[in-house]
Amino acid sequence: MKLTQFQQLLERKGSELSAWPVWQRHGARRLLRRSVAAQECYRQARQLDHWLTHSLRESAPLPAGLRERIGAIPLQMPPPAPARRGWQPTPRLLWELAGVTAVLLLCIGFFVGAGSPFDVAAGPDLASLAYGEILLGGLLP
Repeated sequence: MKLTQFQQLLERKGSELSAWPVWQRHGARRLLRRSVAAQECYRQARQLDHWLTHSLRESAPLPAGLRERIGAIPLQMPPPAPARRGWQPTPRLLWELAGVTAVLLLCIGFFVGAGSPFDVAAGPDLASLAYGEILLGGLLP
């Protein structure tokens, strides 16, 4: 887990790691063991959570700079991804489908041509079948 991801999770899920999903909790604990910056972020988040839960009951004064940090939270979060309407094929998918279609048509053409019922050496003349003997009029032996 990276520090920025850890900070975003602290802002979204709070400092109580037991409420986090297991795979995120393990990554956060590993990061806390090795990063001083992560430990400082975690300490600030715990302080904020403590203040939010206790100050509403006790009406304690705000610590220095807390109002600015709370106001800056929406500015730090990335904008939400735009909602997608239904399924839309990507250009890559269209090119892959075109390639698969071309290969299939090539295979079908090969098998149709290879499986032709006419034996060129022993069968009838293909030109006479296509154009008829009247049009050829002795041009072919």
